Amino acid sequence: MEDEILDLRYFTITNKEDALTYFENKGYDVSKLIPFIKEELYKLNIYEGEEHPLVPYPSMTNGKMLINKVSLVNHKWILTDFTDGKHWGELFLTYEINDAGELKFKTVEYLIFPFN
Repeated sequence: MEDEILDLRYFTITNKEDALTYFENKGYDVSKLIPFIKEELYKLNIYEGEEHPLVPYPSMTNGKMLINKVSLVNHKWILTDFTDGKHWGELFLTYEINDAGELKFKTVEYLIFPFN
């Protein structure tokens, strides 16, 4: 069971010592930084209009597209899923914190699952 758990957690920042060290060397407390990055992504779910700032698909329901789950892979990549309550998809994002401490996200790849 432990091996299975380790396999499932392999592509997460918490198991990437080099990624954690990258942030620590820049003076960040990773125990605070990781939740902050996730929270900033969830904050993007509060938006005006039809278009989510990162999700390139419009909602096909009366709801909005919202980021649902977030997984930091390492110090540069994030995987998320999103939904409008009926349709689901996934995003591959990059992120960086510039010298001014500003967090920037970029959508690199995305998909929406076929409709049933």
